[in-house]
Amino acid sequence: MSERLLPLEGGRNFRDMGGYRTDDGRMTRWGRLFRSGAMSDLTEADHRFLAGLGIAVICDFRTVGERVDEPTLWPGEAGPPIRTRDYEINGRRIRDAVAAGGGFTQEIVREAMKGFYVELPYGHLESYQMMFSELLAGNVPLVINCSAGKDRTGAAAALLLSALDVRWDEILHDYSLSEKLVDFEAVATRVGATDRSTGFAAVAKMSRELRSSMLRSDPAYLTAMRDEIERREGSIANYLRSHLDIGPSEKKALQAMLLEPA
Repeated sequence: MSERLLPLEGGRNFRDMGGYRTDDGRMTRWGRLFRSGAMSDLTEADHRFLAGLGIAVICDFRTVGERVDEPTLWPGEAGPPIRTRDYEINGRRIRDAVAAGGGFTQEIVREAMKGFYVELPYGHLESYQMMFSELLAGNVPLVINCSAGKDRTGAAAALLLSALDVRWDEILHDYSLSEKLVDFEAVATRVGATDRSTGFAAVAKMSRELRSSMLRSDPAYLTAMRDEIERREGSIANYLRSHLDIGPSEKKALQAMLLEPA
């Protein structure tokens, strides 16, 4: 775990995706792929540490408002380029509806989260195309991030690890780590109470009981995404090929770059 979670003073959920086993027994390389939440509270020491990793590019999946509320500010001109897109997230409607009350229960919130995950591979297709484009251009080490580092980033990590033929149980393990490594209850109530436009603002208004279901990295959420992809496309491999142009040759290139040799 000490290798997985980077030793940072600030940051949120910044971790390495190395060391995961593939179907053929290979392993993802350490120091090539990183995932994170918002990086607005990285310290000077953190930036020095990250500079030593040689990060080539950051793919930030957050909305314009989220980036304004919690900006990624690298000192001087030394930071890597940050790739973004301008959009508003449909999931905000779910948060606002639940925050408004109206007889919602934990199970309703849990089903709403599954519905959110079902649409992630399609609603955020442009973000995930950007991620794979950077990788295929050889821009590694690469960091992917959103606000919490668990939902949009979790879906992206699952698609990326699937392209590397990482075992599904390993993908679920990687996904489930978010709630083990971050106290999202504290983050939601602290950030949401002070930044009214951030995604955590509506979450902070919920009851703690309802909030807990939304803040989890429940494997059932990611499994719902996989099941929907398989229902629509037949397999994740078909989705990658049809929607992200990741066919056999692209997979081979990614695996050569991001997996330890056999």
